[in-house]
Amino acid sequence: MAETNYGQLAGLRLTEARILVVLGVLGPSKLERINREIFLEKGLASRTVSSLVERGLVCREPHQTDGRAAELSLTEDGNALFQDIYENIRAWNEDWLSVLTNVERNTFLDCIDKLTKAAREKACQHYGARNAARSS
Repeated sequence: MAETNYGQLAGLRLTEARILVVLGVLGPSKLERINREIFLEKGLASRTVSSLVERGLVCREPHQTDGRAAELSLTEDGNALFQDIYENIRAWNEDWLSVLTNVERNTFLDCIDKLTKAAREKACQHYGARNAARSS
């Protein structure tokens, strides 16, 4: 379902839309930070960002303090697309949540927050273990 909603905007794949949303919400970021936010494999994230740069949606500049890294930010076109995607997500979520009472909505959102936190912790444990195994 999310693939259809995101992908319909300018022909973006879900991963491309997710990266645009992260950059739109967080502002200029290193690829490492994007990976932490949406748990992408480094290679997939790098290829996806390169595609977004080629399409003129993301700008890649040398990072000011880390010479090994690049700072990624949205271009004007990327920001306009982010605004469209964000509005689409907001409207879609609002539509789905409209069937709940305020109490049900608050309970549901609390549960989502709790599950998100647990998923992030598990992903960090999983990716941390995988990265540790690769470096040994």
